[in-house]
Amino acid sequence: CDTEIRAMQQEITECLSEYGMSRYNPKERKKKAEGIKQYRFDCQNVQIAFVGSQSRIGTTTAAIGFCAWLKSVGATVCYVEANTSGHLAILARSYEMERTQSGWQFEGVQYRRQPPEETINFIVSDLGSTLPQELLSKADLTVLVCGTKPYELRASIRLQKRIEATHAYLLCPFVQEASRDDLAQALQNDYHKVLFLEYQPEPTNGSVNAKQYKTMIANYIAGA
Repeated sequence: CDTEIRAMQQEITECLSEYGMSRYNPKERKKKAEGIKQYRFDCQNVQIAFVGSQSRIGTTTAAIGFCAWLKSVGATVCYVEANTSGHLAILARSYEMERTQSGWQFEGVQYRRQPPEETINFIVSDLGSTLPQELLSKADLTVLVCGTKPYELRASIRLQKRIEATHAYLLCPFVQEASRDDLAQALQNDYHKVLFLEYQPEPTNGSVNAKQYKTMIANYIAGA
């Protein structure tokens, strides 16, 4: 925050000290709140595609949070890194994920680079900011993660136009409450429904956006 080099160095030192930063330790993770409502899912291999309007917009965070929430409410789910970012390997190391023959597993969610061969409820493909028509054509549900800041809206609208005839949910992160109605009116149409994401600092904890995620898959819930 400061402008003088010596003061900046002092700030950095404080941030990196034991008082300014606590390092993430997977073995000491706090248990998530008990009592999460469980649902029954009879669906098989439902293909869900997450696409970002641009890079670093939060597509991977939203997709992983969605997978974690699905598992927490009773679904079997696999996250598939269907892009070239290489984030999955980094996440696997950071979270000390359990290595499996076909990828990794963490807190009941499969993490892979290829779709699983076995039958599960949901397969969530993280396409990043790419738009492969082959994968989109197979998707049962398309989710667009779109920025809403002035310099991001152009990319968001461009993505909407590219799949203007495809039913999809628009997930918009980091939007102030006062601006939501205006943005929903501007972006929502007959094919695209807007949902606003709450701040999710922990990628593998999707509970903060449980309401939004449930809205997206309500048709697949067989019972509570």
